[in-house]
Amino acid sequence: MSFALAFAPHAMADTQSESETVPAATPTAYGYVELGSNLSNAQVTPFTVESAGGGTWNHGDDIIWDGRKHVWSYYMHEKLYHRATAIVGSNDVSTAKTAPGIWANADAYGWPWANGYAYWYTY
Repeated sequence: MSFALAFAPHAMADTQSESETVPAATPTAYGYVELGSNLSNAQVTPFTVESAGGGTWNHGDDIIWDGRKHVWSYYMHEKLYHRATAIVGSNDVSTAKTAPGIWANADAYGWPWANGYAYWYTY
């Protein structure tokens, strides 16, 4: 398993009015973890809950009842807009930008031998 943290160039938020701010168009920070391939039930990555980018990130993978690989990325930031992405092979599932204080939950399913990735983003 590998983990990466990256910071995007600072992106200014667009403003609709003086009291309402729209999140930036591009992420200001993101991180991801590679969850590997060729999973069997004995190789399942236990879920991980950790601090990431100032928020809370729950991610992991498992094999479900029908033999498919399940990858999830659940992310919540109390102060910033954010989103989550889960990928298995070519199946790429991303949430919309989510308001502060609300969980962004992404779940992807695919072949057990496909590579899996979980991402978080802040705006």
